[in-house]
Amino acid sequence: MKRALLAVSAVFITGALQAQQSFEGVWILDRIVEETPAPLTAQGMAVQAAYDLLNDDPSLRCEPASLGRIWGNPNSRTGIHLVDDNLQLEHELFDVRRTPSAEGSGAAPTLARNLQDTRFPALGTQTYEIDGEKLRIASTGHSAGYIRTGTGYPQGDGGSATETFWREGEHLMLELVYRDPVLFVGDYRILHRLAATGETSVPVYNCTDADYDWFEQLNAEATGGAKP
Repeated sequence: MKRALLAVSAVFITGALQAQQSFEGVWILDRIVEETPAPLTAQGMAVQAAYDLLNDDPSLRCEPASLGRIWGNPNSRTGIHLVDDNLQLEHELFDVRRTPSAEGSGAAPTLARNLQDTRFPALGTQTYEIDGEKLRIASTGHSAGYIRTGTGYPQGDGGSATETFWREGEHLMLELVYRDPVLFVGDYRILHRLAATGETSVPVYNCTDADYDWFEQLNAEATGGAKP
């Protein structure tokens, strides 16, 4: 009887291991592999020209300016987990939590939020699909923000974004593509390489309203001159 129970337990453990998706885990930005220059229209360039980093950057209010801002931040972790077909993304930066609904499920999309339940419309509402070994998250309905707060690359409220994840060896690749018929001519693409941290959880960020000296100190360890 004991041997039978052990066999049943082994089956359940094996099934759990087999169910683990290749994109699951806790990840951190290794480097930005490629970034096309933002193909700004005249209106996009006007928004960028009006941008004032010291006043307009939502980071100073502990708010994510965009998905690009979250993924481009150095030294902050993201946990990706799939539990009973429920996709969960836990971003250390600003304690952002995302739960995209499954494509075609009919579930109402939800906004990203933080641990205090503050909503972040700049990240839009999202759905996901798994295509073989790839995970895709499509987001629409963003409020206006900034894809790159260092350069003032704008995000409009009429655009969309797609995050595509796949494994290359020990790394997780992320292609982030923005499309906006008003601000961009063509696609704005950023390719990230993420490294596994080996951790099982994401630390609490616990952001408080900050001045810009604090913000610069937070990003002082960034390498390669990358601008968030």
